[in-house]
Amino acid sequence: MHYSSVDIDRIRLVCKIIKLVIYLGAISWLVRFAVRERDYHSQAVFWILGIGTVFLMMGQMLDMAGLSGLVPHFWHYWAGEVVLANLGLALVFAAVCLLLASHGELCRRLKRDAETDDLTGLANRRAFFAALEAALAEARLGKRKIGVALLDVDNLKEINDTLGHEAGDRALVLAACAIRQSVRGQDLAARIGGDEFAVLFCDVGPEPEVFRERLARNLDLKETDLARSLRLSVGFAYFPEDGDDHDSLLRTADVRMYEEKRGTGECGL
Repeated sequence: MHYSSVDIDRIRLVCKIIKLVIYLGAISWLVRFAVRERDYHSQAVFWILGIGTVFLMMGQMLDMAGLSGLVPHFWHYWAGEVVLANLGLALVFAAVCLLLASHGELCRRLKRDAETDDLTGLANRRAFFAALEAALAEARLGKRKIGVALLDVDNLKEINDTLGHEAGDRALVLAACAIRQSVRGQDLAARIGGDEFAVLFCDVGPEPEVFRERLARNLDLKETDLARSLRLSVGFAYFPEDGDDHDSLLRTADVRMYEEKRGTGECGL
């Protein structure tokens, strides 16, 4: 079948109209998404998306006008399709990249907040148990050795009763800071209860006495009477000697922690 140049131009015009409709639909969705998420990205996204949309629409309209014979070939092809339309597409793509980057940062921040204890900044109970289960799965395959420690602030009730709950919160923050400074980068320190902390040691971790000495030293370095008055009890458990799941490991660590607490008259350190 033979098509004349007029028929070809009409087919091209229909294709341009369809493409324009697709562009408008996609941009409308982007605008709705940007408005819904406007609290999490800069206003630059709206400016870039708006300018890109204007350039894209101008380029498409100029190109379609050229196919209709309303403007010369140079203007509809080079100015419309090559320059304006492509520049508009580039700006819209840049806006999409900014939206994706801001949305990704939002997801990371929400995940971090969901796994972080508000008071101490350590991992929370949920994050600790998720990490422990993952570490146990690898340990059962022989890929790593792990240990856990449970810690308890022995005299927190005394601090709360004598100095007030605000001082008790400061005591928890000081204890958390000392614990964080006493573990390695690959270990995970967490607050799993009111005055209870836990550490997941990758590759077993330090000897119990070494860890206790680090805790005592880091508390002394705080140079505050409150920090130096803190008393922590610690109990350790290791996979697989003391258990092959999180319940048995933590139960053993808990028993050893309370044995230390009783053996020192509730003075862990």
